[in-house]
Amino acid sequence: MASIADAATATNDQKSFGFNPGSGGTGDTYDANGNLKTDTYKGITNIAYNYLNLPSAIEWGTTKKIEFTNDAQGTLLTRKVYTGVTLDYQQDERSAVTLVTRCPMDT
Repeated sequence: MASIADAATATNDQKSFGFNPGSGGTGDTYDANGNLKTDTYKGITNIAYNYLNLPSAIEWGTTKKIEFTNDAQGTLLTRKVYTGVTLDYQQDERSAVTLVTRCPMDT
């Protein structure tokens, strides 16, 4: 599937969840394993995957990024949220310790 066309007009409620079909996007792209790589409607420019085909990073251009670290069984270990190069939020899933320098994704 390369893209989705819908005759309905997106409401502001739908746009608040990140779906913006009027943004001129071309749709989604996928890698050879069927993993989502980009989603122009949500502004996602790249999704990197680890050897377990789990997301290791999601990028929105150069302005926002989320990094994930998993163990060998696929259990989520850490989550880091960046705005530019600034670490805004870090969560360690093993000990439930959270380091917050700014509200997540707040720009």
